[in-house]
Amino acid sequence: ECAGDCDDGDADVFPGADEACNGIDDDCDGLVPADENDGDGDGFRLCDDDCDDADPAAYPAAPELCNALDDDCDGLVPEDEVDEDADGYFVCDGDCDDGNAAVYPGAAEACNGIDDDCDGTVPADESDDDGDDIRICDGDCDDGNELVYPGATEVTCNGLDDDCDPATDDAPDGDGDGYGECDDCDDSDPAINPGVTYDECTGEDNDCNGVVDDGDSDGDGWTDCDDCDDGDASLNLDDADGDGATTCDGDCDDADADLNLDDVDGDGATTCDGDCDDEDGESYPGAAELHDAVDNDCDGLFDEGALPTNALLITEVMQNPDFTADSDGEWFEVFNNTAVAMNLIGVEVFDLDNDEFTVDEDLWIDAFGHGVLARNGEPSQNGWVDADLEYGGVFALANGDDEIYLEHGGFLLDAIEYDGGATWPDPSGTTTSLDPGALDTALNDDGAFWCETPMDPAFQLFGGDYGTPGEPNPACCADGDGDGYSDEACGGGDCDDADPLTYPGAPEQCDGLDNDCDDVADNDTGDDQDGDGFNPCDGDCDDSDADIYPGATELCDGSDGDCDGVLPADEEDADVDGWMSCEGDCDDNDPTLDLEDEDLDGLSTCDGDCDDTNADVSPALSEDCFDGLDNDCDGDVDGDDLDCEADDDDTTGDDDTTGDDDTTGDDDTTGDDDTSGDDDTSGDDDTSGDDDSSGDDDTGSADDDDSTPMDDDDDCSCDATGLEDVPPWTLTLLALAGLGLMRRRSR
Repeated sequence: ECAGDCDDGDADVFPGADEACNGIDDDCDGLVPADENDGDGDGFRLCDDDCDDADPAAYPAAPELCNALDDDCDGLVPEDEVDEDADGYFVCDGDCDDGNAAVYPGAAEACNGIDDDCDGTVPADESDDDGDDIRICDGDCDDGNELVYPGATEVTCNGLDDDCDPATDDAPDGDGDGYGECDDCDDSDPAINPGVTYDECTGEDNDCNGVVDDGDSDGDGWTDCDDCDDGDASLNLDDADGDGATTCDGDCDDADADLNLDDVDGDGATTCDGDCDDEDGESYPGAAELHDAVDNDCDGLFDEGALPTNALLITEVMQNPDFTADSDGEWFEVFNNTAVAMNLIGVEVFDLDNDEFTVDEDLWIDAFGHGVLARNGEPSQNGWVDADLEYGGVFALANGDDEIYLEHGGFLLDAIEYDGGATWPDPSGTTTSLDPGALDTALNDDGAFWCETPMDPAFQLFGGDYGTPGEPNPACCADGDGDGYSDEACGGGDCDDADPLTYPGAPEQCDGLDNDCDDVADNDTGDDQDGDGFNPCDGDCDDSDADIYPGATELCDGSDGDCDGVLPADEEDADVDGWMSCEGDCDDNDPTLDLEDEDLDGLSTCDGDCDDTNADVSPALSEDCFDGLDNDCDGDVDGDDLDCEADDDDTTGDDDTTGDDDTTGDDDTTGDDDTSGDDDTSGDDDTSGDDDSSGDDDTGSADDDDSTPMDDDDDCSCDATGLEDVPPWTLTLLALAGLGLMRRRSR
């Protein structure tokens, strides 16, 4: 210390030592260097790289604060703490655009499409949805229309405020007549506008209705300036059909160009005169009918007496009826495929087996109508078919394969050749039917266009077979749901051919559907037939019984009275003997035990009657020892019954020989069972006077088991407790049994 060492306990401290960054006077010059002080108390000195020893928040690795300072002393101020646009907000303060001094948190929104106040949202009125560069906040009154914006050119009569200026008139009135140019057909002339009530023959459309000089009294569109008769609307200058003639000219039908005043064929008649073909000089009213498939005399009929080809079709054949004999029930149908009536007189019908006949009388078939030609014309004999012609037995339809040809005057009208099922249908009890979509003489040659008429009630004839004689055929389609009825689209009666529960006459279900196809849903299930307050759709499982409904009290009647779908166990009659447990059946699993009293003896099998078919057998009767029956139902018959043991079993007076069981007077030897006078020895069962010893069963005179005479209850209890519950007939049996025991004892 004399040498100036200011801390002789620290070898690093001595005069001239190097100063360390430790807050100590290492060189003993009496001074601690200034950069070794911790002026802000943050634990770091200037010599420790504290970049601001006056700020306790600034030191090496300190967390950066949003303050534009180098808090962590790394020599850098973070970029988000620099206010580039000098608006007083850093990026770390929420400035969403530090390059725009007008954008910062809380700034006023400008109409610029920018989030000025940095709240993350651009106001809706700053959008430009129609791309016209004008925003709503700029005054765009329709931001969905790029042609509408402030300053746009106003287009008149379009119903829009194109320039977004309500003061601009969309329909100016140039002539001041009260009608704008949108309605005024001449806005420069106040005498012309829609308010003018009468249009004179001035050559002007004064009332702006689009017609010039429209003083039209008859309302036919022609004014009296031009109309040949303005009091008759049917006479005018229209040429509606474009045939070159108007009704004022004499056109008889100005809606039909084929009816006109021309005489194209030069036969002296126009179509207005009734010429049905004004390009054929041989066709006109009164002309002779020719065999040319033309209505030559214009009477609406084709070739009277000589039918053309391609006009008549075979459409249905009944070749194999089930409910009548073939000789009565065969028929076929033809169809007039023209728009006029047709007479089949002279038509020849034949097959390739020399069956044939000719229609020798008038047989008119209506336009697009049907005719039925039958082997037997009497409905009561042919299956109730209304025939238009009976041809008799000269033409037969084979069940397998056959042909039908129709010819007239050398013209083949139609022909079919069915083949018994190879490519054609092979029906029985129903017809072979042409699909209504194949009404063509070429198509009906192909079996693929034929089918069996569905055996649907809609097509059932009164006689039982199926077909549609004289009526349009059903389409060739199947019974889609297999319920026996074809679809209405095919002419059947099934209103839903995808649901097998829906068909004509089906029971209505509680499903909101028309199950029986009567056009009313649930109509026969909605009424409360029995008046119990519930209908089947409410869950009434028997709407004919007022005691059966949901929630009803179950009665002992074998029915589901409360409609819960469960029959109570005591109403089941499990043994099917006609009696239920709730009625008193004593064993519902044994059909031999019931409450019937078939023999009318007052007792049933449940009462113990072991033969309820015989009135001589009953638990209430005594045993008849000689009828071979168990009269008292105790399980013993005649001699085996105690009631009958008073008599000997084998011979007179004893069991085996006279007067005893084995020998005279006893069971085994004289007077006893085993020896004289007892069962085993004299006078007792085992010893004298008792069963085991004298006078009792086991020991002691006159008792059962003990020595005290008659002092116990083992064999001779007289307690009658509970007998009040025993049936009288049971007491009778017990009495009879007791009598039998007494008799045995007496022996």
